[in-house]
Amino acid sequence: MTDNQPSGKETLLGVINQEVAVQRRWRSANRVLYITTASITIVASICAGIVGGFEHAKYSAIFAGMAAIFATTEKALRLQDRWRFHLKTLMRYESAKLELEVAGNVADVLKKVQQVMEDYPDGVPLSAQPLHQVVPEISSS
Repeated sequence: MTDNQPSGKETLLGVINQEVAVQRRWRSANRVLYITTASITIVASICAGIVGGFEHAKYSAIFAGMAAIFATTEKALRLQDRWRFHLKTLMRYESAKLELEVAGNVADVLKKVQQVMEDYPDGVPLSAQPLHQVVPEISSS
């Protein structure tokens, strides 16, 4: 091996670092979307109750509708599940990175990284929930 070629450990560390960066971006994006939709849902629900108490039914209905839309969007897109999934995947990569840096066993860490990569497509919470689970009123109509 020449000085210009990275070792197996350096190459694996580079791959892990790239995957860590990807997972951090996805985790952050899903966190922001989840917190935003949940916050808007809470605020809109509170506003619907307060405005309704002042007998402004039209505005109360608008706020209630907003709360329903944002709550349904969060549930349908499974934002909380995605946030958790990317956090868990990030921790698995970070653990592999730490093991590589401390123990230096490239073969064992490579197997772990490959397992994370193989588990990834099946683990991403993409499957849409049946609509009657997201909006229970649909099943009763």
